[in-house]
Amino acid sequence: MDLSLPQRKAYSLVEKHYTVPSTFENSRAFGPKSGVCYEERVMSAYCQGLLEAKGEAVEICLRCGVEGHVKGCCPEGL
Repeated sequence: MDLSLPQRKAYSLVEKHYTVPSTFENSRAFGPKSGVCYEERVMSAYCQGLLEAKGEAVEICLRCGVEGHVKGCCPEGL
């Protein structure tokens, strides 16, 4: 599945700031495995608060792919 540019940016930020467990791909605890690509599943797990921050937690917008706010507060979506 192809990701949009903002989705690719958001995914990169999630991977940079959050730990994706080694059991992620085989665990249903992070959401359904069918119908979504790995990257979308990682972003969904981030959005649901299922990933542990590597340091200080960072807000990442899954709509525009930048740090500092979340999708619901995105200035691009207003």
